[in-house]
Amino acid sequence: MPRTMLRKYRKAAGLSQVQLAAAIGEGVDPSTVSYWESGDRCPRFVHAMALEDVLGVAATRLLAPAPVNVEGA
Repeated sequence: MPRTMLRKYRKAAGLSQVQLAAAIGEGVDPSTVSYWESGDRCPRFVHAMALEDVLGVAATRLLAPAPVNVEGA
């Protein structure tokens, strides 16, 4: 899976992975947030809804593939 937009929105909210994981609760570990950002894993529905609540952005936008940087290609 490609990298997601989650990192961009998390950073725009001024949150670290640790802070986002704590805000979501439900036993989410910061390494889980990292997996979601990299696209290695997808959040469960309940976590996707929590991401929406914490970041104020639709889950479909948060988990959309991040654009590939083609500069210098």
